[in-house]
Amino acid sequence: MIVENYVYLILSENRLVILRQKNDDPNYYHLLNNNGHVSQQNMLEAICKTFCIGYILGSERSKKCVNNIYEFQ
Repeated sequence: MIVENYVYLILSENRLVILRQKNDDPNYYHLLNNNGHVSQQNMLEAICKTFCIGYILGSERSKKCVNNIYEFQ
C-alpha cells in the first residue's frame, strides 16, 4: 500500500502542517509531498519534519512561521 505525506503552509496562520491527505483549500499553500510504501512511513514523516525544520530556520529573517523547530523533532 502506498502512503503520501504533504507539507502545507497555512497562509492565514503562517503555520506549517504535515498532512496525510491532499488539501485543495486555497488557504493551504503546498510546499512538499512525498510517497512510498507503508513500511517507509517513518522515513517519509522524517523527511517532512526535516523539511519543516529547514523551512523554519530559513525563514527566520523574513516572515517567521509560528511553529518552532521542537514541534518537528
